[in-house]
Amino acid sequence: MRPRNLTKLVLGCTVSAIATAALLMWYQRRQDEHDDEVDDNPAPQALQEWYQPDARTVAQIDGLPLSQRLKDSHDWVSFSFRPRLVSADHHHAVSEHKEKASLQPYGKGLGIIRNSSEEDVARFEAHLIRGNALYGPGRIEYSTIAFNPDRRAIVKVVRFGSKLTGHEGVLHGGCTAGFFDDAFGTLFFLEARGEFDGVTANLSVNYRAPILTPAIVAFVLWIDRIEGRKVFMKGEVRSVANDAEDLTLEGVAEVDVGASIAGAKSIKHAEATCLFIKLNHEQMAKMKQQ
Repeated sequence: MRPRNLTKLVLGCTVSAIATAALLMWYQRRQDEHDDEVDDNPAPQALQEWYQPDARTVAQIDGLPLSQRLKDSHDWVSFSFRPRLVSADHHHAVSEHKEKASLQPYGKGLGIIRNSSEEDVARFEAHLIRGNALYGPGRIEYSTIAFNPDRRAIVKVVRFGSKLTGHEGVLHGGCTAGFFDDAFGTLFFLEARGEFDGVTANLSVNYRAPILTPAIVAFVLWIDRIEGRKVFMKGEVRSVANDAEDLTLEGVAEVDVGASIAGAKSIKHAEATCLFIKLNHEQMAKMKQQ
């Protein structure tokens, strides 16, 4: 190799080495700056704050004529959106102090306290609808649950924020379907009273009118019929009246379940049918292991 070519090669390698060293020094400096910004002792997930609806949103929904009607009726009982399971022994202690409080059986000696706002947020950490994924500001911001054992029906009054849209300003249809599925599951397990488990086999949703966000709507669901292991349910999403006069039930037949609860003037945004299949506890446990 000629001396001139050798010199070029050495200079080229030197320049490359200097450039590489400078790049490594720059990267290390950025890493050090990043490390300084990171908390040395991050809080474990279990200790982090969970989403809690703001008082204004809660008061707005709880103060609606529909919410008040359900709360004042002896035919309906309420549960928190993320209910806490308690033992039967706790139920007896609670019943001594709360006239209307009682336990809704949920299986294995556990139940949910009726007409209680107690929550177990950690139990719903991985839950799609009631966990960190969708329950929060701008998403699903708050929901109530009311259950009528005699009518075998539930009502969930929910506020959707503006971060769950498909078309701009319109609630995504997938969110409606997801909330339907979760609500049907709530109804199914309240009806089961801990005697059996179950899973969704079919869910069909027909969309009637767009839900413009942010919005407060009522999911009204009821059991249509039970055939052996098959539990057939129906449901509707309806607008919620802000004025008690608009909650009139005049001229509404009881067979029109959605309107008979949400009011004759309520708008039907969507309707759904759902099929759940009963499983015994052993079948459910085996299914989860597969």
